[in-house]
Amino acid sequence: MPHVIEWWDKTGASLGEIRSKYWPRLTGATPVSCFVIENDDQEVGFIQTYWVSDFPEPIAQLCPHSLEQAASLDVFIGEPELLNGGLGSTVVRQFLSQVVFGKMNARSCLVAPDASNTAAIRAYEKAGFKLETSSGKARGFCRYYLMSCPNPAS
Repeated sequence: MPHVIEWWDKTGASLGEIRSKYWPRLTGATPVSCFVIENDDQEVGFIQTYWVSDFPEPIAQLCPHSLEQAASLDVFIGEPELLNGGLGSTVVRQFLSQVVFGKMNARSCLVAPDASNTAAIRAYEKAGFKLETSSGKARGFCRYYLMSCPNPAS
């Protein structure tokens, strides 16, 4: 979907490229855990998580605190009719509770949305993330925000 390609993969990957990238994640060959988002028994999005220490750039350059036991996540809602209704922040809150701070027992979670992706920034803020800092060009984006959410049990 165009609204996903805009932020997720600006090149619009082919099915073969998607298989090549995500198959190792699904088989456990890479340190990224992937999940399908369901809403009313419909597959509507995707969310993944990983330890920041496995992919430290560019977060490590900006992060003012330790990356020890810090996780990160990436998420998208694929169905246009479900955008801007609060589903994203609900999914992120639930995922933090059950997976990032639950199963993984991460000390914190860091995300780095593009600074112009206001919908993602709002969703992360509603899920409990706070702005740490902003950056110049990185990851192919013009500018991005580093946001963090501490584990409430820490």
